[in-house]
Amino acid sequence: MTTDLFEVMRTCRAMRRYEPRDVPQETIDELIDLAIRAPSAGNTQNWTFVVVRDPAVKHALAEEVRKGTRWEASLSELAITHRVREGMIDEEEEGRARRVLAAFRRLAEEFDDVPVVVCVCAERGGGAVAGPGPLRVLRGAIDTYGVWGTLRFALAGKGFVAQGSWASVYPAVQNLLLAARGMGLGAVLTTPQLLGPPGRFEKVLDIPKGVRLAALIPIGYPKGKFGPVRRLPATVFKDRYGRS
Repeated sequence: MTTDLFEVMRTCRAMRRYEPRDVPQETIDELIDLAIRAPSAGNTQNWTFVVVRDPAVKHALAEEVRKGTRWEASLSELAITHRVREGMIDEEEEGRARRVLAAFRRLAEEFDDVPVVVCVCAERGGGAVAGPGPLRVLRGAIDTYGVWGTLRFALAGKGFVAQGSWASVYPAVQNLLLAARGMGLGAVLTTPQLLGPPGRFEKVLDIPKGVRLAALIPIGYPKGKFGPVRRLPATVFKDRYGRS
């Protein structure tokens, strides 16, 4: 366990293998309490959490995870092979990519055995601008952006709503991951609900309409050690995009 913030951030690796021992509920409660200290757009706090321990529910989630993982892993395998053939990555980078892919597959196969899965949900519309509404607001928008600009804004309204929802909930996800690392717990951000037709995971979890699943976070005592997180150098531009 560590409380040094910078060390937590630099060593918060994606941990995908866990010991079989249980994680106490009071520990999960503390993780979620720390997660909701995150900022959200307009302070909407549009997050909700489903803590899954029931073996039957975990198995149903695991089945859906494996369905999406199979074809996603196949696409990743093809992409790695293509990059190697085209000389886009060297042997070391290929090895790293294949290790990540193997860990991705292994987590899917062992998903039933994850001690706890925290499912983070976002209420649609939280923290977003919903587009022109009353006549007074419409007139103000036209005065500011013109007719064409206002029309574009209105047509994009749903997209802004979705973007605002995700932007408001993912800081809480990051807080949860960092808090887990600080407590010596392994965790990993996964979004398997994106790997296939929508609604499958929501059905398993009885998530109502108007609420979207943002992430599934497996949590447990890790097999393996935390360590420095390697990243590519940041791409930074000066004043405008593309200006070095």
